[in-house]
Amino acid sequence: MNNDRNIERYKRFYIDMNFERAELFGALKKEYGCNTVLYPGCSIHITPSFYFQHVVYVDISEDAKKFFDDINGILNYINSNKKYKQSAYVQFIHGDYTKPLPVREGNYDLLIALYAGGIAQSCKKYVKFGGIILTNNHRGDAKELLKDASI
Repeated sequence: MNNDRNIERYKRFYIDMNFERAELFGALKKEYGCNTVLYPGCSIHITPSFYFQHVVYVDISEDAKKFFDDINGILNYINSNKKYKQSAYVQFIHGDYTKPLPVREGNYDLLIALYAGGIAQSCKKYVKFGGIILTNNHRGDAKELLKDASI
């Protein structure tokens, strides 16, 4: 897919609709200093990469796969809009986050669990001890986590 069309789609779905959640990610970075992020069910929402240097995106949709196929164009856009000094690291995994992912357990400062069900339960094992799980309680993720004695 043409990079300009890719970025225009991102802008149309997130920036133009004021749905980036940029302030939220900025506040998380400032308050907790998160650097490594896992974002299952991400769709084409790349805003976290403007605030966090290392983000692994996971989605099963073909639409997300097509978007991330132009990883160099996406990285160029992120690097021109990021709020930190290092170069951005972005990885996309085209797969089902309810199945084992090819990432290390206990490796991420932040798990983003927004608008897709079961993320927190399926992916909490990838979060570092003391890490953060950000959820909007879509499909009861937060409620389930509160009952979980393992975290």
